[in-house]
Parts: sequence; structure tokens; C-alpha cells
Amino acid sequence: MNNCLNNLLALKSLCTAGTAPLFYLDDIEGVTQAKLAQLATERDGSGKALADFLIESSVRLMLADIDSIIPANYRINNEITSVCSSCTFTGFYSNATTAGTGITVKNTSNSRFSSLIIDSLKIKVNTTGTFTLRIADTNGLVKDIEQDFIAGETLNITGINFETKAKQVSVFFTNTTVELFTVSCTAGTGCGCGGAATVIPTDIIIAGYANGIETAVQSGILPCIKLKCSYDDIICDLVSSSPRLFGLSLLYLVASKIFDESASSQRVNRTASFDQEEKLSESERYYALYRERLMGNSKKSILGISQAVNQNLKNIKDKCVTCNNPVGIAWATG
Repeated sequence: MNNCLNNLLALKSLCTAGTAPLFYLDDIEGVTQAKLAQLATERDGSGKALADFLIESSVRLMLADIDSIIPANYRINNEITSVCSSCTFTGFYSNATTAGTGITVKNTSNSRFSSLIIDSLKIKVNTTGTFTLRIADTNGLVKDIEQDFIAGETLNITGINFETKAKQVSVFFTNTTVELFTVSCTAGTGCGCGGAATVIPTDIIIAGYANGIETAVQSGILPCIKLKCSYDDIICDLVSSSPRLFGLSLLYLVASKIFDESASSQRVNRTASFDQEEKLSESERYYALYRERLMGNSKKSILGISQAVNQNLKNIKDKCVTCNNPVGIAWATG
């Protein structure tokens, strides 16, 4: 669920200290927590649960509508690049250092909306045993993988799915008794004879890691990496540019769903069974208001989300958003 949209609305009576949504469901005439409780079914259990369900449902519908109004010349990319190291293991090996030995992976895309994902690792050591491989980013996120290794055999570890917004990740052995084969990278990969990363500008750079710092020589580990774009982060950026417009639109959509829920309710009480036709009319009225705020209305000088999205996409200079240009190819060093 997109929290940037979800947090725009709340029931006033349920807000806690420090929370300040832009709009309250109580702002809708005739809507209170008590009346929502009278509409709640076994699916919901309470007025609060029904309110949460209707907000979340409306957010999903609104996100689909936002997808449909993004101009055809813009594309929100799923990822920036996806690469596997093209380097190879040499016939030489060295001991692991005290503070760990392996590789460093860097996201150099400069994208605000990207995250780095380590999908799989190809590993070759010269020591047989059960050892721990640690994946750690610069924000403190750590994943340990305990694995059995056989000297001289290449091991593929798949399905790792380590994801981080940090710009740098280290992958290394914690045990100093492990002997790791060194890595050789051909000229086309941007690495020198010793496996040193060059200054060629790329979206992903792979370098060595030893004694807790980045080094020129890579050891024992060849990764497959991707840079994924966060759709939610991009939507949050658009929402932050016009929060009240998005919030009011969402309020109208939730109001439409509340009156529709009331009109179709099978509960037997005054709130649920009173004046069904009027409730359907109110549902349709609020939905029309929502569509007006979504698409805009030039005759009434109403700016819509459609216009706001179009304008603000122009201001996003990021590899996760492209305009009229094919997605470029990014190469990894390593």
C-alpha cells in the first residue's frame, strides 16, 4: 500500500498524537465512526476497520487511475539495469583478511528512486567447510548466509533478494580461515589486470573488499545485481508536489464508496437501511467530484491530478523516469 496516499486521510476520533492527515473522513457530511460501525460487517469487525478497508481500496483504485493519466511520452521504468559480473576466477587464491574479504557493489546511478538488489552470487573458495557469507550495506542492513563449501568448486547461491536503498553494499566472508580465489576481469569490463574498478561512469561498479574497506582486487565472489525503480517512491514525489489536491480527490472517492457501502448494506439498523436511493445519489455525486479532481475541469478552472502529474513529471530528472527516449544500456565494471 502506498503510504503517501494512505496517510492523507483518517478518522478524526482515531488520530493519535503526532499524526496530522490533511483530511478527515468526518469532514464528509453524515460520516462518523459510530455510523461506520453500524455499517461494518463480519469482514470488517469495527467502524475503524471499515474505514481502513475503504481507504485502502480507494488508494488502489486511485493508483490505477493515476497509471492511466500518465502521459504517453513518459515511462516509469521497472529497473535501470540488470547485470551479472563478466569476470572469471583465476587459479590463484589468498587468505581472507581479519575484517572480511570479498567485493563491494556500488549504485552510481544517482537515482533518487532506485534500490540495489543482489539476486545471486557465484563463489569459489579453496577451503572446504561451513562458512558464513555476510551481505552488509552502509545503512546497517545485514544478511548472513551460512553455506557448505568444497575447495575448488564453484557454488551458485540464488534467490538472495537482498534489497537496499543504500548506495553501497559489501559481500564478504567473516571467517579468516577461508582461502578465496582471486578474480580476473577482461579489458571490456572496465577492470584492470588486478580487478581494479576504473573511473568509467556506470550505474553499477564492482570493486574489491578487504579489511573493512574497498580495494582494487576482487576475491572469490561474482554477483548478479539489478537496480530496481520504486513506483511508490515516484508516486510519493508527485503527491508531495500537490498533497491537498491528491488528498481531496481521495476523500471524494472514499466518500463515494462509503455511501455505496451504505446503500448496499444488509445490516438492519437505521444507518444501514434508511433512504437507499438518496445514498446511491450521494455516492454518484461524490464519484463525479472525484473524477473532476482527477481529470480537471477547465470550464470551472479546476486543476486536476492529471495536469499536476504531467507538470511535475517534467521536473523529475531521474533514470527511473524517461521521456521520449529509449532506456539506455548500463554496464557494470566487474
